[in-house]
Amino acid sequence: MYEVGDIFEEEVTFTREMVKKFAEATGDTNPIHLNDEFAANTSYGRTIVHGTFVVAQFTKVFGTVYPGPGTIVRKRNVTFIRPVFVGETYKMVYKVVSISYQTHSVVFKCFLKNEKGKNCIMMTSDLINEKYYSNKS
Repeated sequence: MYEVGDIFEEEVTFTREMVKKFAEATGDTNPIHLNDEFAANTSYGRTIVHGTFVVAQFTKVFGTVYPGPGTIVRKRNVTFIRPVFVGETYKMVYKVVSISYQTHSVVFKCFLKNEKGKNCIMMTSDLINEKYYSNKS
């Protein structure tokens, strides 16, 4: 199905409503994410998206689109480089870097890029999916 070197891309915009729902679901109501006046007085100058919410968007794609249903995240390593701002559009990039058909696993290198093409988040994810990464016949 997928091969080493394959790339999948998707655009995402984190709306104020999405961030508010995430804050309500997790209890993380830090005003840097929700309060424009508070955020204006920080080094970011405006509200930012929860880093874990951005990571969850990568997981959403893993489990529903690429590779798809049945995918389980086994391990991930995330580096937060730049803030992700509410209301801006970003590109999520997924690149297959290795596949093991013996362990039904695949490793992706993922990036969240801003409109200028600069990395905001880099992540390596080690996934298992028995349907897509079983022994080749």
